[in-house]
Amino acid sequence: MNVNLVLTAVCLCWASISCLAQDSYSKEYRNALRYGAKVKITVAVSDSNASPVSNATVNVFFEQKDGNQYKVDGKTDPLGMHVVEGMTRSSVGGSVRKEGYYRSVFRLPYATGQERIDGDRWLPWNPTIPVVLREIRNPIPMYVKWVDWVEIPVDTDVGFDCVIGDLVKPLGRGEHPDILFHISTESTTKGRPKRLILKSGEDDAGFAVKGVHASSAFKSDHFAPMDGYSSQVEAQMLPLIGGGEMVDSLLGKTSYLAFRSRISHGEDGSVTQANYGKIYGPLKFGHSEKPEVAVVRFLYYFNPTPNDRNIEFDGKNNLFKPGWNSKLNWSREP
Repeated sequence: MNVNLVLTAVCLCWASISCLAQDSYSKEYRNALRYGAKVKITVAVSDSNASPVSNATVNVFFEQKDGNQYKVDGKTDPLGMHVVEGMTRSSVGGSVRKEGYYRSVFRLPYATGQERIDGDRWLPWNPTIPVVLREIRNPIPMYVKWVDWVEIPVDTDVGFDCVIGDLVKPLGRGEHPDILFHISTESTTKGRPKRLILKSGEDDAGFAVKGVHASSAFKSDHFAPMDGYSSQVEAQMLPLIGGGEMVDSLLGKTSYLAFRSRISHGEDGSVTQANYGKIYGPLKFGHSEKPEVAVVRFLYYFNPTPNDRNIEFDGKNNLFKPGWNSKLNWSREP
């Protein structure tokens, strides 16, 4: 059978299905996707305690038929509300900001593959979109580092010192293992990395998986948890399409990892001292040119003050000098 003929037939089949799908939509829906339709929304802004935030600046963006967007600015009223109307092709979104708070974003899609149109208006008409502005409380200097593909021997525990920012001796300059990395190649072909295990090197140290605040510029909680830490967490690594680096199943973009280390105990065995930090996902790792070595990349924040669970970085006073590397494309705290 001629392969080219088969591929041509498949393409024609998919094209026919696509055309039939578009033809099944109403004229109003197809015109809205092409030229835009009216939209009206109410943005309801509150703080972390569900109290209305007045006089917040709301920027709303509408998608135009040429692919560009136009912006409409406004302020919330004493009840934290802001009503806006416009024309958009498929979605409406924007951001909210006010001094003393972290910026938040929102988005409402309309072109979802289902008809949501009434004449020249998108439905639902005038939905209320809740937006939470998270307070700027007590940002502090921290040790912050983007560890970019550090080499780690496989199938063994390797310590990482968050204050030095390096593997512990003899592999690096580190003194204290705040985190132990273990990259397993068990049951894999050619000794390729399979699992990334993060371990605590001390009793009562460990990790807690927490959900990110996805809409806020400040993604983590303000404080690391008091308890609920596990002595180890494990990430199964999933290869990207086309090979190359691997992404983890532990954090991704929806979670972060709070951790504590440098534990001291009282005579009764209770924790009397600890340091706290966080790791943002995704964790990534892969194989190197050396079969006995894998590579890991991750972003961490570490508070050097004992017993201070604050993990709200101030965004500018990195205790590592010279600080941020603006050439790297990675998320920063505000």
